[in-house]
Amino acid sequence: MGLLIGIAFGIAAGAAAKPLTPGPDAGGMAMAIPLGAAGAILGGTAAAFRSGGISTGFDLDTLLLSVVGVLFVLFGYGYVARRGAR
Repeated sequence: MGLLIGIAFGIAAGAAAKPLTPGPDAGGMAMAIPLGAAGAILGGTAAAFRSGGISTGFDLDTLLLSVVGVLFVLFGYGYVARRGAR
């Protein structure tokens, strides 16, 4: 997956995932969007490694791993932010 497509997908996924994350989050939507972009890039990179480093563009495998990356980063950030608030 190209870097620009990953960022664009991450922005959309971060904005869509923000209302789905439970509890109050530090940063709100302003933090969810860049975290979503980072997660999509992480998932797209994982998809490239899974396919032997050969990226043929945007496919279902890349999309699914990007969604997993976005969720992983958003929930990880939420966990760290909640622990720091104690």
